[in-house]
Amino acid sequence: MKRERTYPCCRSVDVNGDGVPVLFLSTAEEAFISDQDQACMVVFRDGKAEVVKEVGNAGGDKFYCDTDEHTVTLYSRLSGERHLEVYSVKDGNLEMTASADYYGEHRYPENDNEGKIYLLDGEEVSEKDFNKVWDQYAADANEVTCETY
Repeated sequence: MKRERTYPCCRSVDVNGDGVPVLFLSTAEEAFISDQDQACMVVFRDGKAEVVKEVGNAGGDKFYCDTDEHTVTLYSRLSGERHLEVYSVKDGNLEMTASADYYGEHRYPENDNEGKIYLLDGEEVSEKDFNKVWDQYAADANEVTCETY
């Protein structure tokens, strides 16, 4: 028997102002999705709901929405690492438009004790350039929190 997943918390956000919301469902009321929590992002296309991104069970996930930029950002944190995936929402589609990655000095296992690495869209950049993008897409004001229903 397949077990259904229950998401008791939700938030809908009209990310691009087209009147069609992106729906965020979560097992946690907070923005932070821990390794005990799960969340998913649902878009509506042709009158049907479609789960386009599921997170959780690894710890350190958050969603951010910027309705001025029409973007949804997924933040993931693992030990010594930070990752951003930035998506634009248009006509019920979700397209990755940018990514940012930080790897600390103690990456496991193959690159232990190397220096910090900052990447934007797969290219190495300075910490300053990385932080500009990080601060833009992971702004606290845009953090998605869910409400219990």
